[in-house]
Parts: sequence; C-alpha cells; structure tokens
Amino acid sequence: MRIKSVLIAITLVLAVCTTAISQQPKQEIYIAPNAPKDKPVDAAGSEVQQILAAIKPYIEKARSTYPQARVRFLNGLPPKHTFFVTTRLYDSSKRFEQVFIAVKEIKDGRISGVIASEIRLVSGYQEGDSYSFPESELIDWTISKPDVTEEGKFVGNFLDNYKPTHVVEGGVWKNEPPMPGRMDQQIVEAAVKYAAYAPIPRVVFYDIGYPANAQEYAALDGNAVILFTTISQDRGELPLQKVYVSSEGKEIELKLLKSGIVEMPATDSASAKTFGKFRADALYLLPMSLRVTNVALLVDFQKNKKAAKVAALGTPLPDELSRMMLTKPSGTGPSQGVLEEFIKREYPGFFKN
Repeated sequence: MRIKSVLIAITLVLAVCTTAISQQPKQEIYIAPNAPKDKPVDAAGSEVQQILAAIKPYIEKARSTYPQARVRFLNGLPPKHTFFVTTRLYDSSKRFEQVFIAVKEIKDGRISGVIASEIRLVSGYQEGDSYSFPESELIDWTISKPDVTEEGKFVGNFLDNYKPTHVVEGGVWKNEPPMPGRMDQQIVEAAVKYAAYAPIPRVVFYDIGYPANAQEYAALDGNAVILFTTISQDRGELPLQKVYVSSEGKEIELKLLKSGIVEMPATDSASAKTFGKFRADALYLLPMSLRVTNVALLVDFQKNKKAAKVAALGTPLPDELSRMMLTKPSGTGPSQGVLEEFIKREYPGFFKN
C-alpha cells in the first residue's frame, strides 16, 4: 500500500528564531543564565509562505505596540532588562533568516544593535555583528527580564507552538522505478514551482509504502518502507549520512535497505538550475510504531546540513492500517523474502526484474 502523496521538503529556505539566546557578546546586554535558548525552525518548501501568512497578524500586533516599547527603551529600562527586536537578514542568494537584534540605539527612524542569534542560513553575517535597519523592517520586539520572563514576543510565542502543514506535490507514481519515471516529473514540476528560490542547496522528497494487509504487516514485523529521493547542488552531500528520529533525547536511526546515486541529465535544466544535478534514492525500514509517534523525521547530509527536518510523524493513519497495528510485532525483524517482494511491488526500480 502506497501513501497517496509524495512530499517535498526544501531545507534551508527560511529559518525563524523564536526566543532569545542565552549569552550575548557585549557585557551591557544581559540575559539571565537560565533563560531559554534559540528554537530555530527550518521551513520546508511552500511552508515558507505558510509561515509568512500565519505570522502576519502577530507582526501587526508587534508593530502596533512597538511605539510604547520604544518609549520605555528610550526612557531607560530597569537594570538587567534587555530590549530585543526581530528583523530579517537577506543575502545574495535570496535567502532570509529572522534574527534577534539586541538594541543599543534607536535614532532617526533606525534601530541599531548587535545580532543576537546564531546565524544558520544566510551568508555574510554572524552572531555579534553590529547591525542597523529601518524601524519599518521590525518584525517583533521582546523585553527580556532577569527573572526569565519576557514581554512582547508576539511572533516568537506564536512560532513556539506552530506546526506548518507539509506540502503535498501532485499524484503518486506506482510500479515504476525511482529513477527515471514519474518521480522525475514530480521533480521538474517542483523545480518550476520553486524556481524563484533558486538555487536551492538541497531538497528531499519522500514516499511511504505500507503493508497491503494484516498478513504482510505481520511478515514485515510491523514495518513500512520509506523512500527518500534527495537532490543537491553539491555531490559531496550525497548520499544521506543517516535518517533518524529524535525521541526523549535519544536518536533512533532508520535501517538503510537499498540506495543509489546518479548525476541527472544536463538537459533537465529546470531541475538542475533549481535543485542541482546530483540525486540519491534510498529505501529505509520504517517501524510503524515510529510512524504513529509525534516525533520529527530528520536527515543528516554528508556535509553542510545536519538534523534537517523532513516531516512530522504522528499524523493519523487510515483505519485499515490502524487495525493492523493492533497486532504487536514480534521484534524478530521482517521476513527477508516478504520484504524483497514488498519492495519489488512498491519500488520495483531497485531490482532488475
């Protein structure tokens, strides 16, 4: 049984910091030792637009209340209170990142201070750099207090609990090899759709194949199979170093079953221009117990990007799959013969029939 979607996750398009960092580069900027740390959020594909739309009313709230906060700052905040504002940094690759600025001065319509967030995405900036920008570019404001409480932070508080809906691209490819085949068309369509963000450093598509019935579920010992198709501008990033989830402070790594890496044709200009020409396809064993757990599915590339979030697991399953899961797996692992037949049916391109 194939999940009726192919999901695309474009990493490194948007990073959103949601709370103040624990230390600042200048002594006059005070952050309580037990203050919460940054919670960056990597948006995936069109999740960028989702996030921008979702935070719009909170930006408006922050901007409408900023004049009062500004007056308080100019009049002098109490000792060990720090005024932060949030804005966006842009680079030459059209990427942007929301960061905290620890405010030192507000004058002539401009806010000046130092970058108070770890830079994870955009180039040309680093934490501790001096930065000045027009007040009109303010996204949010926060007053951090020595007792760890905060005022303002309208956008940040919203993002602390926000979970974007993942983008589902087109239909499903069945009984066709992962390379080439209809997946190629999915990639081309996505490349055209996201061409405005090009060049995108890396992209991940995934597709989950589920057991067809209770007997197959038992033979697979409660496992599904997940396909990752990853494309990168940099060959050295592929294949994926590992695929895993993080649960209760522990990493649970998925078992790699089969993989392949190719250089896509130069004639595929749309895909190559947007995502790059290096592609890796890999199958992993996915325990159904993890599939129904509220955890993030993460991937590590060989270099440059670690812990890239591909999906949030735990979403509801169809009734027939939920009923299958009433049978407890034995823990002995899937039957190799059944597993191979399953892969031949769901992802035949990994076998020479």
